[in-house]
Amino acid sequence: VGALFLLSCNVCSLSLPPESQRSSRKWKEYMSRKPKDIKAGWLNEKKKWMLREVVCKTLYKHGIQEGHLCFATCSQRLFDISKFFLKDLKTSRGLQDEMKKAASNNVKQVIQWELDKLKK
Repeated sequence: VGALFLLSCNVCSLSLPPESQRSSRKWKEYMSRKPKDIKAGWLNEKKKWMLREVVCKTLYKHGIQEGHLCFATCSQRLFDISKFFLKDLKTSRGLQDEMKKAASNNVKQVIQWELDKLKK
């Protein structure tokens, strides 16, 4: 149980409490929660920043720079879509590659949708 918890702690950036607190009732309640409850805060600030960088680079590759009319809406929508797909990951292993994959698989559709929305 300890090794399994340490693994999920690295994913969620949680730390183990001191040994004296692990025998408390609150600790036992915490450990009895489902893994999805523990991983609810997986997208910390560093990972959000990494995903925003990947989204911006992906948009640049497809011709949408910061000065473009739909850059803000495209980047926000692509960020939200990519974040949705990344929430299902069990570990952070290969996260950068998964971020790139999620963004590149959805970028054309997002750009086309936003450009069509601008034309109306």
